[in-house]
Amino acid sequence: MSLQAKQAEAQLYGVIAAASLLVLFAARMKLLRRPSYELFLRIHQVIAALYAVTMWRHIRSGSRSQISLLCIQIIPGVFLSTMLLEMVAIITRNFALRQPYARAVLHKKGKAVGLSLSVPRPWNVRAGQYINLWIPGVSFRSFLTLQSHPFTIASWTNGRAMSLDFLVEPRRGFTKLLSQAAERTQRPYVAFFSGPHGTPVPVGSFGSVVMVASGFGIAAQLPYLKELIEGYNRCEVCTRRIHLIWQLREPGEEVYAEDLVDRALQDDTLDNGYILRVSIYTEKRPHDLAPLTKGNHGRLMFYSGTVDLDKILAAELRGEYVNVHDNGISHPAGRESGPLIVTGKS
Repeated sequence: MSLQAKQAEAQLYGVIAAASLLVLFAARMKLLRRPSYELFLRIHQVIAALYAVTMWRHIRSGSRSQISLLCIQIIPGVFLSTMLLEMVAIITRNFALRQPYARAVLHKKGKAVGLSLSVPRPWNVRAGQYINLWIPGVSFRSFLTLQSHPFTIASWTNGRAMSLDFLVEPRRGFTKLLSQAAERTQRPYVAFFSGPHGTPVPVGSFGSVVMVASGFGIAAQLPYLKELIEGYNRCEVCTRRIHLIWQLREPGEEVYAEDLVDRALQDDTLDNGYILRVSIYTEKRPHDLAPLTKGNHGRLMFYSGTVDLDKILAAELRGEYVNVHDNGISHPAGRESGPLIVTGKS
């Protein structure tokens, strides 16, 4: 092959590799991942393989530098080493002598699916983390093809967790199969997982925390709610006021996370501090109905319509919602309690 043909070939492979890299970066957008996670995963894997092959051919065709060839050989080595370490971590997490594998129990929660996972080994869980999950009894094909699915950890047992809770929104593919399995039986399924993955957000350094969620977005807020209240009870966080705002479309949808929200309200009892307030707005709730208060101390409120976030944030900045207690001394609402952070998930 002539020198000019080799240069043309190298340029062609270089253009293809560059285009593949751009597509990989663009595919990180949630807009492209949401419609079908399974389809996104397969496309991502194919494009990544295309990038690796074309970059290798580009360097082989156009460069005689030994350094370039060495670098392109190091990358697969690092990738394979990382995969090996990940496999060791997965085996360690999933197998123990007293309990040889994890067990998953599925149950319906309205239109949602609750998933409880008992793990063989205890480990520390942080809010904002997720795991990749395989359940062969629900989808054996996904297990054979190593097609894992990420799920945010909504709750866990205190201390070093042996049980994890998840809130799953049935859509297509694996989540739809989970919903069908939950309707058939509540027997435990053998499960395998990797993780935990994800980096927690340090919301405990803020005096006031406003959490905003719509629909199934509540699953992403619940772990931070749990961690903040546990940290407050142990005097480990700066937070002195938490307001959870949950926007729903239809009455009754709160059953998705009712038990987890109730658990948070029950745990919020240190020195009668009651730093948590929960406001649930339902779009299709009759507008002529007055706001409904449930629970003790008026901390759980149901409203009609959609949330006026600007109004609520202004009230939060003035400290109007929750009384604050420090060392058993009660302070009236309106007391300054540190900087405010707003977290949201739809």
